[in-house]
Parts: sequence; structure tokens; C-alpha cells
Amino acid sequence: MKKKVYFLLAFLLAHISVSYAQGPDNYRTGLTTGYSYANSHFLQLGIIYGKNYGNVHIPALGYGIGADVGLVEEKLAVGAKGFIEYNPFILTVTRLGVIHYTSQGQNDFRILPEAGISIFGLIHFTYGYSIPLSRREIVDIGKNRLSLSVNIFRED
Repeated sequence: MKKKVYFLLAFLLAHISVSYAQGPDNYRTGLTTGYSYANSHFLQLGIIYGKNYGNVHIPALGYGIGADVGLVEEKLAVGAKGFIEYNPFILTVTRLGVIHYTSQGQNDFRILPEAGISIFGLIHFTYGYSIPLSRREIVDIGKNRLSLSVNIFRED
């Protein structure tokens, strides 16, 4: 399992580094918000820092931090996360994140690769599979995950 994770990380970073050098540097800061479902409903909120979002000719690349908040078996669950996302084409997105859920004294650390469709890097619909890295996972949080997120950037 670890070999698959390392391969995925290496592939994603290599793919990003090839396209990263293309285009001008126009970095922007924004807000990312959304909804995800992984056997429970979660609301997402975070900040993102990236370049080339909304540009139809150059791949977009960004990274950020945020939180997922939801109810798992009627108990509050909060997931602090960090992620990097890459939009190689106008209509696609790949995202790699790490997320640490806490709920009622339980801790669950996961790596979360996601892929899906995007509109200019601003609206994403993704499928992800979270890979638990801790021995005690919160079993009511599913491994399969569907997300809808929106990146809102401030105008320069």
C-alpha cells in the first residue's frame, strides 16, 4: 500500500513540475469552500494560494489549508487539512491532500488523492479515496469521497 502512495506522490509531483514552468507568474490568494460526502456530510472551508486560475491557456497550480466540519453518527467531527491541487487542462483537476479528523477524542490521519472535473480551476467536482495512515481510524467516515468545491479569488 505504501508503494502505491509513494508512486502516486512521485507521479503527481513530476507532472506538476513539468507544467509548473509554463506561463507567467500571476499568484493569487483566495477562499475555497464546498461540500463533501464520505458516509457523512461535511462542509469545507479554507484558503488557497495559487497561480493561473481562470486562465484557459495555462495549467493552474495551488496549495492551501482548510477544515472539514460535519456530523459523524450525530457527533461533531473536524478535519484539519492541507492540500496541493493541479488543473492540467481546462476541465480536469487532481488534488492530493492530508487530513486529520478528530471526533470525541478519536484521531484519524489520512492521505486523500482526488481527481475530477473542473471549470477553469474555479469549480471542482471530484472523487477521492482516503487512505488511513493511523491504526485507529474513525470507521464511520468512509474511504470513498465525493466533493464539490468552489475557489473564490480576490481581484487584483
